[in-house]
Amino acid sequence: MRGYVKYIKRAKEMGAKEAKVIAAKSIVAAEWVRFKCKFGCGGYGQCLTCPPNSPTPDETRRVLSCYKYALLARLLPIYVVMLLG
Repeated sequence: MRGYVKYIKRAKEMGAKEAKVIAAKSIVAAEWVRFKCKFGCGGYGQCLTCPPNSPTPDETRRVLSCYKYALLARLLPIYVVMLLG
């Protein structure tokens, strides 16, 4: 994982308050997330990165299975995940 230190450094240079490399298999793509968006967000369906336009939990799990690591970055007030090798 030492080879990913450059990504942590770059994330912080770009404004991340915290950043760390995590195992991609530790990321959970839960079914309930889409419902939270559908019934709890006034912007539902208005952005290409949000449901129903974003990948389904099954699609997300399939993509995550192709990676060993991910970069978890805290950009106030949200967290962002970038997949690595």
